[in-house]
Amino acid sequence: MKLTFTEVSYLLKLLRLKEENQSLSTGKLAEAFSVKPSSAIDVLKKLEIYGLIKRNPWRSIELTKKGNSLALEIIHNHRTLEVYFKEVLGLKEEICCKEASKIDYLLSREVINSICKLLGYPNYCIHGKRLLHKWCI
Repeated sequence: MKLTFTEVSYLLKLLRLKEENQSLSTGKLAEAFSVKPSSAIDVLKKLEIYGLIKRNPWRSIELTKKGNSLALEIIHNHRTLEVYFKEVLGLKEEICCKEASKIDYLLSREVINSICKLLGYPNYCIHGKRLLHKWCI
């Protein structure tokens, strides 16, 4: 399954809303992405087809176990790439985050695992957020 940048953005937003104990609704997502609810529904339908969310029409949206796990893995990839860009390439923090967002969902586990190994399995990203390596070999 290859997700688009938009689909990944929605998946990660759903995880953040869940972590903040906010309601997971179509309206909330449409507002967050400045789109019409019908546009948000189109993306959510795709995420549901992929088995990443479960939609309860007119109620709420739930991340499935698969969706939650994938979102956490993408966050791990993002944080790992930030550290790599900062420590190895010497880029500024704001550039590290921006560039990591462009590819964090595209790279294979094998590539991310190699980067983690190269970096010595860092415990924190450049913003001080915990970096768990449960996907690393």
